[in-house]
Amino acid sequence: MYEINFSTLAILKKDDLQTLLYSLNESGEVPQNLKKGNLRTMQIWAKASNLIDGSNLTEIGKLAITKDPYFEATVTDWLIHFQLSLGGYETFSYFIRDFLHNHSKTSIDEIPENLKKAVRLLIRIYTDPQAISKSKFLIKNGNSFSSGNPDLSNPFTIGYLLAEIWDRDFSSHRCLTRAC
Repeated sequence: MYEINFSTLAILKKDDLQTLLYSLNESGEVPQNLKKGNLRTMQIWAKASNLIDGSNLTEIGKLAITKDPYFEATVTDWLIHFQLSLGGYETFSYFIRDFLHNHSKTSIDEIPENLKKAVRLLIRIYTDPQAISKSKFLIKNGNSFSSGNPDLSNPFTIGYLLAEIWDRDFSSHRCLTRAC
């Protein structure tokens, strides 16, 4: 897996991401109505979120575009967050597991200079209405941000995420749950 440069990447915009996935699902080709830079950015986010593999939709991408074609559901935000978390991206993992753990409420001014651009982008991803703010993972208030009160009201979301974690961590132990 490659590392995403979060300090130079543009924000994830679900409208553009939805356009990309819809086009790949319908015609198998990238959309012609996205600017070249936006298309490149959405391809990076779609790959990082395990929604596409190369220029094809993954099973998760197909599920997302068929079950939530307008990317309006909170579960889609959680799906994107979860897939980014599983992706093994060093900067993202640091932000989610270490930085937020130690800075559950902080000001952007308190972020180390070498991480400021990347962390600002990650904060925007979780707080911008065009991105994945419906998850309520982070809340922004002026120049400060804090851990939010996540919306996990959909029990299917929780079941899916737990099944994915189980599969990731225990896939070699499948015989534990059924006769082999």
